[in-house]
Amino acid sequence: MAVTTFGFHRIGNVTSRMEYGLTQQVVPGATIYVTLTSTGGGATIYSDPGMSITIPGSLITADQYGWFDYYLPLNYNVTETISSPSGLLVTVSNIVQNGLLVSSLTTSGSGTDVVNIPGFPATGTVSLTATNAAAAGMIASTYVSAKAAGSITVTHPASSGATFDIIATPY
Repeated sequence: MAVTTFGFHRIGNVTSRMEYGLTQQVVPGATIYVTLTSTGGGATIYSDPGMSITIPGSLITADQYGWFDYYLPLNYNVTETISSPSGLLVTVSNIVQNGLLVSSLTTSGSGTDVVNIPGFPATGTVSLTATNAAAAGMIASTYVSAKAAGSITVTHPASSGATFDIIATPY
């Protein structure tokens, strides 16, 4: 069983400048559509820090004070298109937080396990660290046998219950 332990918490506030002067006003009810910067398609964003509950349609609504928030994987580049009730559109491009992607693995008895790592590119680098005696006993024959966008496959002796920490980078 694999568990991603963290992502990036995006917190924003929608305000607009008054027609005259430097005064800002809050824009309650603004909608924020989050897309992938690379393709323009809807981004997969989450409402919880465990990144298990996706936000439908990649669409968020600011609260009565103009605040909004969501979670996204590290190294995941998104664009926000903000629409206020008045119809004004504002685009904020290249929102990304680079960093290490951390996950964990508890082996199954099958001999291979797929670990989902949101934001991981197929060209990234991965390290495994044994975190219990069972894993330490099999570390010499445990390896990353495949890398794909968003996941890795770990091949190991067919034994369940060995635990590993995983550190992945996009580089």
